[in-house]
Amino acid sequence: MPQWVAVDWDVREARVVAGTLRGGRMRIEHAFRTAWPGAAPFDSDALPQRIAALKAELEKRGVARAEAIVLIGRGSVELKQLQLPPAPDAELPDMVRFLAQREFHALSAGGLLDFVPTPAGADEPRNVLAAAVESAPAEQVRRLCEEIGLKLRRLLLRPVAAASLTLRRVAKDDEPRLLVDPGVDEAEVAALAGSNLVLVRSARMPGDAESADYRRALTTELRRTLAGVQHQLGGRRVAAIELCGVGATAEADARQLAADLGVAVDVVDAWSPLPAALELAGGVQAERGRFTALLGALADEAEGAAPRLDFLNPRRPPEPPNRRQQVLVAAFCATVLFAAVWGLLRWRFGVIDDEIARVRAEASALGPAVKAAQELEKKAKDIETWRQANIPWLAELERLSRESPSNREAMLTALRLSANASGGELQLTGVVTEPTIVDQWEHQLRDAAHLVEGKGRRQDPTVAKYPWRFQSNVVVKPGAAAAAAATPKPAGATPKPTATPQSSSTAGGAR
Repeated sequence: MPQWVAVDWDVREARVVAGTLRGGRMRIEHAFRTAWPGAAPFDSDALPQRIAALKAELEKRGVARAEAIVLIGRGSVELKQLQLPPAPDAELPDMVRFLAQREFHALSAGGLLDFVPTPAGADEPRNVLAAAVESAPAEQVRRLCEEIGLKLRRLLLRPVAAASLTLRRVAKDDEPRLLVDPGVDEAEVAALAGSNLVLVRSARMPGDAESADYRRALTTELRRTLAGVQHQLGGRRVAAIELCGVGATAEADARQLAADLGVAVDVVDAWSPLPAALELAGGVQAERGRFTALLGALADEAEGAAPRLDFLNPRRPPEPPNRRQQVLVAAFCATVLFAAVWGLLRWRFGVIDDEIARVRAEASALGPAVKAAQELEKKAKDIETWRQANIPWLAELERLSRESPSNREAMLTALRLSANASGGELQLTGVVTEPTIVDQWEHQLRDAAHLVEGKGRRQDPTVAKYPWRFQSNVVVKPGAAAAAAATPKPAGATPKPTATPQSSSTAGGAR
């Protein structure tokens, strides 16, 4: 029976819940808190002391070689709302990873990324809540588990795991709710619309969670969060607040918050009632403190439910079909069939023609599938070539607009973009009032990062206002283009109201 350990900590203490998973139920055998040395949630100087302290507590309880789930707080991650074009869920992982490389500082040094998508229609933009953790905290978690003897399986965000337990307690509707998890020197808040995660934030709190200053600061932060959630949900008001806690103090805080905020406030006791997938072993006491997230993570694991955010197991694109296996199976079947036909040939020579015809028909039936696979591979190579070219196309288009003559002098009739291993290319086709305009334009576009080649010009009387037709190619060097795109344009520079393409086509990887 596999043994699981869920660990969570803040600047003062670590909280641990350990249990055994059997038959879809987690039997909780240990729940405890221990002092946590150090001056910050992730303190590299205090890591050896933390390892020794947690290892001693686990050994004292006979817990060893267990599967580990580690939860980290909102203050240790970088979290942003990202908006993407309409796309199916299968394409979101690559799109989020591409956009997050520019948006998240945590990813610049090899950090971890995961996201939670918001449901949307087929033609609607996609909104995702993306979270990234830097490599240094993730490495501390790996080292802690490794030296204690735990096998790290999941790295979760604490308020999201707490929301998982809370959703098992509330009504199954789409009403907006806030989950509030007060802690030492901080309070974490998760906003939910039904089962969809809308917002996660943390706020610094003064003093102890039971002090009057703490309550006043919490009221102020929740009032600000209520307004932010209402704005983000298009005017929908939060229907209820779920306050993590236990006992008379939590009940009194809930009544005071309800009076101050004008919103119903319910107390969520992490231990009562436990989800159906969890059970307490005999003699185990329900420990006071922030155990909502730990129990939520273990309940997900017992039920086989994937966590909403898991930095070690992020959302990935679906695996492509294994066509090699299909081809091998088909080849094996063909070989067996041929051997059988050859054996029958010695006994029934008259049947051999029919058997050969059947085998040929089966082989020819594979032709469309092979052709389709080759076409798919060619498209994939084209897309990879476009991506590897690493051309900042938006910057190139902005530069083209900025350096173009006015629309009184020139007009683009076609713009074609393409990319290959040597860089990118813009093929310009248009009309101008005078051929000298083309020379000036090509001169403006030519620099160290861009090679400009004229492809010819001729008179065209069909366009009275622009009697000269031209074609030019601009070759973009990939390395120099990226450096030029990173250089800010001069102050006050704005794109000219210039040559507007009447038609454009896209080539290469821009599909």
